Amino acid sequence: MGTKLVLRRVGVFSSLKIGCVLGGVLFAIIGCFGLLLPGLLGGGGAFIAALSEETGVDPGTLGAGIGVLGFIVIAYVVGVLVYSVVTGLVTALYALLYNIVARIAGGLEIELEEGREF
Repeated sequence: MGTKLVLRRVGVFSSLKIGCVLGGVLFAIIGCFGLLLPGLLGGGGAFIAALSEETGVDPGTLGAGIGVLGFIVIAYVVGVLVYSVVTGLVTALYALLYNIVARIAGGLEIELEEGREF
């Protein structure tokens, strides 16, 4: 039988750190499939067409392709950073709210037992 423990408090700063890292990793993976790869593999064609209409630049020129590539890479990096910060702040807020609720209603009961080593 395991030992029953009660989780009374969650560290807000440690939750912030874990949330930032987790958010960045998730966006890096999901954003790679949703933004970076389609953009680099030709999904940026609509953007090039719109750019050429607005500026009158021939979409076949090297500059338009480099501009789109730069935009996609910058959007990907900014997305990773923004999603990291937002996820970290939300995770810290959840930890703070958990600490308040745990004082009122009690913490989560968890049961731990010693496992075997592999």
